[in-house]
Amino acid sequence: MAKKDGKFIRGAIGDLVYRVVNEKQSVYPKPDPKKLKQTDNTKRAAEVFARAGLIGRYLRVSLANQINSYADYKMKNRLLATLRQCLKGSPNETTGIFNFKEDSFTSLEGFEFNEDSKLSKLLSNRSTTTLNEGILTVTIPENKIGSELKFPGNTFYCKVLVNVSLCRLEDGYMEKEAESQLITIARDEDLLEQQTFSFNVPDGCLCIVSTFLQYANYAKNNPSVINHKTFNPGQISKALITPGVYQDNDDSSWEKMEAKPKRK
Repeated sequence: MAKKDGKFIRGAIGDLVYRVVNEKQSVYPKPDPKKLKQTDNTKRAAEVFARAGLIGRYLRVSLANQINSYADYKMKNRLLATLRQCLKGSPNETTGIFNFKEDSFTSLEGFEFNEDSKLSKLLSNRSTTTLNEGILTVTIPENKIGSELKFPGNTFYCKVLVNVSLCRLEDGYMEKEAESQLITIARDEDLLEQQTFSFNVPDGCLCIVSTFLQYANYAKNNPSVINHKTFNPGQISKALITPGVYQDNDDSSWEKMEAKPKRK
């Protein structure tokens, strides 16, 4: 069934499928399932595509307060492509079963959520991440205000938000909302001193660490965040899978990753 989405149509009407590609309306004939024959390779490719789509969608939901609809319009497709790259090397060629390693998702590292305002151009000395006995430690080194942490335009405050999104790959659950910690820095300070953020993470989970910058104007009593559609710096700095098997002994709020989740 097709739906109106602004000036575009998405979905199927009769024998036609309406899609939006690069902000342009496209129309394709609906494929006939009876004529499609899947080989083992095409089945694995379809599973990779489906998994990448689910992880990407729920990752965006977990970071909704930071992304805030301010990603560039190609971000979803860029994220999907990167996740597919991560997943392609994981299925066993014989069995098709995914076999994830600690570094299976390192291709995510450096991913920018908004290509129009790259975090890498505003924060020179970015974070490092270590894992020790269930504690994920994210360290942002010292940055000089102005030259290494930049304040654009008429902005005075900057919130540096560090987030950890958790995904249980084995049984298909994602933490509903990323755990976030932050530090606020003012433009008239000389230095953002080294900052350390610690997160408890369970065994056997994909941990995706991201950093976002939220800037506010000069209003002292009620500063207003100035981030918008073409300016919302955010980047994935680390993606790793914790060793061991998930034990269901944490306080995280998990949600089953489904193809058609219920959304408001």
